[in-house]
Amino acid sequence: MSITRIEQQDDLLVLQLKNHCHIADVRQAQALLSAMVEQTGSVRALILVEEFAGWDPSENWSELALFGEQGDDARAIAVVADPRWKDEAMLFLLAGLRQAEVAFFTDESAARSWLTQFA
Repeated sequence: MSITRIEQQDDLLVLQLKNHCHIADVRQAQALLSAMVEQTGSVRALILVEEFAGWDPSENWSELALFGEQGDDARAIAVVADPRWKDEAMLFLLAGLRQAEVAFFTDESAARSWLTQFA
């Protein structure tokens, strides 16, 4: 997956992602999250997924610790994607295993509305 757009609005980090997910993309997102946490204390994240083709099968995804490192720095994470990716996205984001609330949406405006309760 390539991070094709990054926006920072106060404590809201917006990432637009396309195609395959690569570990390098996850690390880039984590670095952005960490930098925002240093500036704001904690962060809300909105992840907009378009034209998703899955996780790159050539990568070593057994490094699951890397996905939880900054997860508790976020107050809430909203993912907007095609409904067929819901279960995999929630598992990938360790929904239910981290302090941050994680929710899946098919509509960006609904996701943004949900995130306002964590502002």
